[in-house]
Parts: sequence; structure tokens; C-alpha cells
Amino acid sequence: QVFADYFISRGLDSEEAAFDGRSDYAAFVGAGIAAGGLFTGAEEVKSDEQAERNGGIGGEPFDACYHAECDDIANINDDILAVMGAAIAHVVQLYAID
Repeated sequence: QVFADYFISRGLDSEEAAFDGRSDYAAFVGAGIAAGGLFTGAEEVKSDEQAERNGGIGGEPFDACYHAECDDIANINDDILAVMGAAIAHVVQLYAID
């Protein structure tokens, strides 16, 4: 909810994503370590509604290069990286102060 509140406060679109054991955090959750985070779509297919709200093409993956040969530093979206980095920094700061 803290991430959702952050995006709302900045007028940015967001939606919930399943937190269901992807490899990036499954080991932490499995060891009883609290985990949370952000998801930008990876190989999942973008709906027409999502494409209308945020750009891109419905019916295509959020990131066609996810875990593919083209998945390298040239494939980074600097604008999204800045938004997600700021959101993470905000949440880390909130929990560091508590």
C-alpha cells in the first residue's frame, strides 16, 4: 500500500501485481524474510487498457527482451528506472525512520 500511496501522490498510474514467488524474491520469502517490491511487467502481456493508459502495444509483452539476448544495458528505460528508483528510495526512507 505504501508504494500505491506514493504513486497516487505523484499522479502516476499503477496497479497491483501478484507477489507469488518469482525468482527474484522467492528465496527470501521461503526463509521467512519479509519482502516487497515493484514490478514493471517483464514477459507478461500488456492489455489494450494498459497500453491505452501507459503507452505501448496491447497484446505484446511489457518487455520483449526479458531474459532474451537483447536483455542488456541498452534495453533499460531510464525514465521508468528513475520513477521506480525514487519510489523504492521513498519506501526505504519511511521504514528506516520508523
